[in-house]
Amino acid sequence: KECNGKGCEQCNFTGYRGRTAVSEVFNSDDSLSSMIEKTAADEEIRNYITKRRFCSLKEDALMKVEKGITTKEELIREGLV
Repeated sequence: KECNGKGCEQCNFTGYRGRTAVSEVFNSDDSLSSMIEKTAADEEIRNYITKRRFCSLKEDALMKVEKGITTKEELIREGLV
């Protein structure tokens, strides 16, 4: 039986069981390192890593809501949306 924010016996009627990490990870490369060394604008770096399939913290959190891993209420409580 899967918990979905409503609670069940498995989660002791809290709607949550265990912990799930929400993360953003990207692989650096020479171009990104160069941008950082030259103190490029945040927007320029963000655009670069987004083009390289970077998944932001918010995107990862929303994906976990869609998969039923967490709830939107939990994201709001944690300030992620």
